[in-house]
Amino acid sequence: VRGAMFAGSIPHGCVEQLLRIIPFNTWSSVHVAWSGSFILEQSILGRYPDLDVYGGDSSLFSCSIGKYLINEPIEIAFHSRLQFIEDYLGEDAPYSVKVAAVLVAYELSKYSGDNIYGRKHFEYVEHSFAELLIPFHLRLEALLEKTKIKGFFCGDWRKQIEKAAELGGGIIAFPPLSKGGPKRMQDFLDSSVSWEAP
Repeated sequence: VRGAMFAGSIPHGCVEQLLRIIPFNTWSSVHVAWSGSFILEQSILGRYPDLDVYGGDSSLFSCSIGKYLINEPIEIAFHSRLQFIEDYLGEDAPYSVKVAAVLVAYELSKYSGDNIYGRKHFEYVEHSFAELLIPFHLRLEALLEKTKIKGFFCGDWRKQIEKAAELGGGIIAFPPLSKGGPKRMQDFLDSSVSWEAP
């Protein structure tokens, strides 16, 4: 499992262009559909720290992080192939640790195939989980420091933009470009993690 926290980031040049051409300083609020790894939220808040920025998504990956950023924990329980995570964490683990565990599981989902390569990765993560959890938890804490979002909508992006329109806020989105890898990874998480899914 790599030390990287997120996969499929928005290209830096694209973010720079958005910040250059969109007058966010004239918007009352920004509502991000498909928060993903929160690159848009971080970038907008880096330039406009006083702007009300709201995230939104429907995946376990983004919802667990988004709810962490606004201090509204959701129930998360690992089972099936990820039972070893639940056994390690126990019922009373802090929410931030559970979210860090989701990030480890997301990286591990890349190796969820039933083959020798995937099984070896699972063995490695199972035996090294306590050590692997630490850098992910530190990255999560760093994300909290620089991503002071006003709220997070856990659900369908169409409902989010309806709410944004009612509030008179602006909407920005970077929809997923591929249906292969990320969906396969999310399917694995959904089969091994119980959570308050929208």
